[in-house]
Amino acid sequence: RIQELDAQIQGYRKKVQEQGSAVLSLKNQLELLENRIQEQQLQIERTKKEIDLTNTEIQRLNDQIRIQEIVITRHQASLAELMRHVRQTDQVSPLYVFLTKPSFSEYFARLDEVKRLQAELVQVTSQVKAQKADMETFRSKRESDRATLIDRELQLQKDRSLLEQSRDAKLSLIEETQNKEEGFERVVYELRQQQQSESED
Repeated sequence: RIQELDAQIQGYRKKVQEQGSAVLSLKNQLELLENRIQEQQLQIERTKKEIDLTNTEIQRLNDQIRIQEIVITRHQASLAELMRHVRQTDQVSPLYVFLTKPSFSEYFARLDEVKRLQAELVQVTSQVKAQKADMETFRSKRESDRATLIDRELQLQKDRSLLEQSRDAKLSLIEETQNKEEGFERVVYELRQQQQSESED
């Protein structure tokens, strides 16, 4: 849809340029203003579409950030559980291990496995936090882009309003000129009528 609007904007720009080079009469100026108003309106529509797309993208980023926060919370909970398990394992006396486990090597293998899982979980949590930070940075940029687009839309609306005021002034001038022209034609007609009646007499 944005590409269609861009094509229409280009069409109106071309008309504006063509009419700008033509001899400027009030009607040409009025047509030029109408084309500029249409161009502004299309630019406003295009900007609104961009704002909508940016809002959608920001919402999608917000959803992804919430998902990352859930993943981080789960990883932190798993890490806390693992740490609790490691502390419990560290508090077990070697005599208890010797009596309950078939060998010390099995105990140490289990302990190594828990520490490896802990390191992996810390690494994955760090990666997820980094991804979340990147998304938040990108979201901030998109929010800044949205603010710029909103400012642009407001400026376009102001420009369109000024063009409409100028068009209205030209219309008023055309109407006033037509009234004077009609009055002039009436006076000329009356003078001709008078001349005809005098020449007939």
